[in-house]
Amino acid sequence: MNSKTFDGKSISLTISTLPTPKLPSVFMWIKINTSEKDLLYSLSLKYKKEKLLSYGSQANNNAYSFIPGVNGIIINCPENKITNNILQYISYLKKTSLKDCQFYSKSTGNYSTLMKDINKVQIKIIGKCKTFTKNCILVKEKVPKIEKLLQSIDSITPVKRENIKNDKFEECEKISIKASDGNVIDAFVILGNCCCGFRTTPSGFECCKCCCCCCADFQDTFRSQLKAFRNQFGSIGAKIDKTKCSYVIELGKMFSGVKGVEKVMKTDDVAKIDTESIKIIKDVIKQCK
Repeated sequence: MNSKTFDGKSISLTISTLPTPKLPSVFMWIKINTSEKDLLYSLSLKYKKEKLLSYGSQANNNAYSFIPGVNGIIINCPENKITNNILQYISYLKKTSLKDCQFYSKSTGNYSTLMKDINKVQIKIIGKCKTFTKNCILVKEKVPKIEKLLQSIDSITPVKRENIKNDKFEECEKISIKASDGNVIDAFVILGNCCCGFRTTPSGFECCKCCCCCCADFQDTFRSQLKAFRNQFGSIGAKIDKTKCSYVIELGKMFSGVKGVEKVMKTDDVAKIDTESIKIIKDVIKQCK
């Protein structure tokens, strides 16, 4: 990947890009390392609810989808909206207050701690970003677009917010699954959209027991979905195109990382669907029932 660090007065942005063929847009992970993971997830979830249109296009960000997680957010958007979306998300984190009922945690959330952790942000971009990479990353001189972004972020004064606690929060019963990295990513592809509590763990993943029943009637589509995930950069081929596999592996690292622990698919995992993945997913659905 191509990588470059940009320093402002109050923030440091490390942006890494991987231009790829086929994808008509970019997947951008705005990664924030913080101990306030539940607070970051809750704010990111509210950001999705407020800024993403299910029908139509939000004019300010043109985002196609958001994946909120405990380590930030993934935004799928056009290449020309990369900096817009970075600014809008960081601004939202610095200014927005949650209602108590919107904080998904038994613990206490500390906004001040989260604001300190926003000083260093890692941004990983995969997809149609050749022009952005050429003009913003692969240059030695200062980049006006990035300088403007840094100045805009520096000008945002974080809103002072009291610690938050949700005394009425009831944690969903969780299903914990031990699985290989490839199986975890496959599970996310199928279950991640319908389970708001999906998280990757060191040994596998966990999800809410109440979330996955909607998938039960469409189990005959699982293999097609997993095949489509692998072939979105073009057919892997009988001889195994390792370059195309590497794109899928990077995307899998992004999707799993935002949800907790980054997972790395093996080339063989990409080239061929592991039947164990479908078995695991079906077993999770049975447990939900």
